[in-house]
Amino acid sequence: MRNLLLSLAFIFIGINSFSATLWSQDFTAVPANFYANFGMTRNAGSTYSCAFANNVYYTSSSNAYVETNTINVAQGKGIRLSLDSRRVNASAGTIEVYYLVTGACSWDRLNPNNNGWVLWGSITPNTSAAANSGCTAQTLNLESHVAGGQNIAVLLYFPSATSGNWISIDNLVIDDLGLTTVPVPNIVGATSYTENFTTNKWYGPVTTGFNYSTTGIQIPYHSYKSSSSAYTYLWNGGSNGTANHSGVFADYYAAFYTGFEFCGAGASSQIITKELNTSACAAAEIKFAYMAKYPCTAGNYAYTFDESYDLNAPDLYTSIGQGYTWVQQPVNYYFPDGLWHFASYSVPSASNIKIRLSRGGSCSSPVEGVDNLKVFCRNCIISSTVGGAITGEASPAANIDYNYSIDPSPTPLATYYKWMIRDLDATPPVIFEAACPNGTNPCIVSGQGTINVTINFGSNPLNHHFRVMCIPFDAAPGTLAAPSDACYAQISYFPTVLPLPVELNNFKIVDLANNNIQLQWQTLSETNNNYFDIEQSKDGFEFQKIGSLKGGGNSNQLLNYKFNVEHLYFGKNYFRLKQVDFDGKFTYSKILSAINESPQELISISCQNGALSVFSGADVLYPLGFNLYDITGRLVLAEKNILFIAGESKTYSVLQLPKGIYFIQLEGIGVNIKQKILL
Repeated sequence: MRNLLLSLAFIFIGINSFSATLWSQDFTAVPANFYANFGMTRNAGSTYSCAFANNVYYTSSSNAYVETNTINVAQGKGIRLSLDSRRVNASAGTIEVYYLVTGACSWDRLNPNNNGWVLWGSITPNTSAAANSGCTAQTLNLESHVAGGQNIAVLLYFPSATSGNWISIDNLVIDDLGLTTVPVPNIVGATSYTENFTTNKWYGPVTTGFNYSTTGIQIPYHSYKSSSSAYTYLWNGGSNGTANHSGVFADYYAAFYTGFEFCGAGASSQIITKELNTSACAAAEIKFAYMAKYPCTAGNYAYTFDESYDLNAPDLYTSIGQGYTWVQQPVNYYFPDGLWHFASYSVPSASNIKIRLSRGGSCSSPVEGVDNLKVFCRNCIISSTVGGAITGEASPAANIDYNYSIDPSPTPLATYYKWMIRDLDATPPVIFEAACPNGTNPCIVSGQGTINVTINFGSNPLNHHFRVMCIPFDAAPGTLAAPSDACYAQISYFPTVLPLPVELNNFKIVDLANNNIQLQWQTLSETNNNYFDIEQSKDGFEFQKIGSLKGGGNSNQLLNYKFNVEHLYFGKNYFRLKQVDFDGKFTYSKILSAINESPQELISISCQNGALSVFSGADVLYPLGFNLYDITGRLVLAEKNILFIAGESKTYSVLQLPKGIYFIQLEGIGVNIKQKILL
């Protein structure tokens, strides 16, 4: 995707109170800060201008439009569009204004909401055929709950104007003085952010058709195109706050249909929340209902060998502060039976955090989706730990009680242990957790919620194989009808396929800000562990080694590892660990990902014929500083506050400088380029 990531007690903290112009165009020169421009002409003549010799833009063909480049909006800020306009007659019509959270992208007048564009409002220019006069000032305001902390583009469309029925515009300004009547959700104490998807319409400043309403769901961005591309629907059959069912018709949920974003770097259908403020939380948690299925084929669900289903359920990403990076939070997903269940995970504490949920699997029936989002202050660190080993009888007989235990040491925050039994040979492979008696089925005799449990495997059917499973929770999980806010560790199961030489725990990606990330993990125990290779991939299939860390050999203590990633590809980056024994045997960790929308990889610098050129293949949203030093370290050329639109070059004359070796530094948020060049 494009890049698109205290306090008011519902007030803002640390937000600059001064206004800022985010984008402007007065047409005194040929405009260079439009992403797209169709059917418009720059003119300073007596017919179209607002004042004599003052350049304007006017419509020179039917269905003309102009689109700004991507604009970055500060935390807690709305935006305001101001412009001067006039039309020659009423037949020229109005100006329709659209916005797109995540930034500039292509637009289709026949399908104006495609790619996520939303109608902001319309402007009726002053009707005046008089030469050199008649332009009047117009404004539109966009709420901070849409624009704050986001990347955004604005489009002006002239649906009825033609070269004969023209409209002129001038003095376009987008600043951060938009409305702020809906403040940044300030999550503190018992105050939380929730989104329950209670209607079938998304929020839009203008109510249009079946999809947008001024009272709709306040999610700034959702995928919108054909289902074969990417589409996030508001569908019937939501969770309604409960679990273990196929949905409640009167409730809605965000359904991630199959397909990929047209403008994104391989991104699937998704939603991006408004900015949130969790900085007052010592630790923060997200809880949400999800629907997923494994496998996607019609009929019954199945199970994986390790009870991991993260490749079949929604992906969760977070972005903090100003920057280009989205970091995956590796949620533990279980029970992909096509019914509603609840997941929870820890999220960062930050004054400006955005949450991105997207399709992680490929099922179209049922459609993968989320409901009942809740972000609140609570320590959910247990979610990044792994449950301990289970011991007990590996080949239980019918109608006999057996004792099983779980090692509590890997999950010291656990206070409740949920025991379950999966019938591996049943169709589907059902899970039992009921207390005895339970007819002829397996059941819990005693010990549910504790580290020691007694299980009876029942009598029907005989000769079935079973898997004993346990999920450590940091509080009682509640009931299916009333799930609690408890967090949980990675599931333990018995018997396991093979004992692993290394007990890997808490593998995660940490956002270090300014487009830097760090991989962190722990081991609970190690046997013959020689080293870890850290591997990176552009596509999730072909991995390359980017570094190694020496292992602990043989250890029964908690060991911590961390590795700074030096380079991120543009788009989605995948990471995994390769654990290698002294005898050469190896195992792989789960795969985590981070999304990098920084333009650094697409910036190039060249010098030819006395001109130094800097080119960017992507939008640069945050100001860069450019410095050129000679061989002695003396600064010979400098420029501040440089921005680029995708495909733009900036050229600097260096004819006045002596020939020789020079050093270039180009740096800002998400960009740090140092290059030697010969002039």
